[in-house]
Amino acid sequence: MYDMIKDFKKPSDLSSYKNMIVSLKKVIKEPSTEDGTFFYKTDHSFADDKKKKTILYVGAMTNKAFKDLISKNKSDGNFATGACKVVADEATGGLLLLLRVDSGKGTKNTNLALLQKDVLKSMTKKVAVKIVESFEATTTPIIKNKMATSSEETAEITVEKVSTDLKKNIVLFKKITTGEHNLLLVKKAMIAIKAWKKNYDTLSIDDKATIGKAEENYKKVSERLTKIIAVDKKVEADLGTVQKLHKQLIAKSSNFKALKPTIKNIATNMLKMAQYLNEKQLAASLTELQKELS
Repeated sequence: MYDMIKDFKKPSDLSSYKNMIVSLKKVIKEPSTEDGTFFYKTDHSFADDKKKKTILYVGAMTNKAFKDLISKNKSDGNFATGACKVVADEATGGLLLLLRVDSGKGTKNTNLALLQKDVLKSMTKKVAVKIVESFEATTTPIIKNKMATSSEETAEITVEKVSTDLKKNIVLFKKITTGEHNLLLVKKAMIAIKAWKKNYDTLSIDDKATIGKAEENYKKVSERLTKIIAVDKKVEADLGTVQKLHKQLIAKSSNFKALKPTIKNIATNMLKMAQYLNEKQLAASLTELQKELS
């Protein structure tokens, strides 16, 4: 895979949209046999194209300039960084850019849509983008139970496996509820808990009894994760509203006194949700906003 560090020694060198696209075409031209590292930002400003807002870099990021960029933007909703790989997209005959995000919160559909529109549409071949947890191909194991008669090798689901997986899920859930909010981790937990429930349902009544109140706890955890995802979406929607109102004020198209109660009400609701999600940085910003509006 081509390394864009050959063309851009530091993030500030990525000032030209045209030069970035020329370099990226060397990267995203055919399926790659190796992984690369990447970052993208969907609120960038190019010197030669003011309409394009998305920067994508694929290459080494070991020097201080790149490390500082990652450290500064790890909580930014327009930024993401991690590992990437280009594979063949069998569905379209084009290419698929797989992104495994390790840091940054710019992983929403709006971010990916901008990445597609501003960058990937300019590639030589048709390219789609997808965020994944791993580049390894996964297959769904065939569950072996008392009714199975196939002589093919199958993956057996045992009480021990289900119990072990449950303990892993508990650790993951505690990490979510006690640490700072990470939507990718929440979605990962939701996938894991659903997979666990599928395996749990194959056990006999007697085997289920040995795991205790697993089913009851599954329901509670599943409901909590669903609520966290819903609250996260509400925060994103409210944040969008605040940004629109802010643009109106900057453009002086609205009176601040008229908008003040609306902004204050949204900020109060968002603060409650930020505290629920343990979003410390967002909560601190909203607290400051409340003080300014008081």
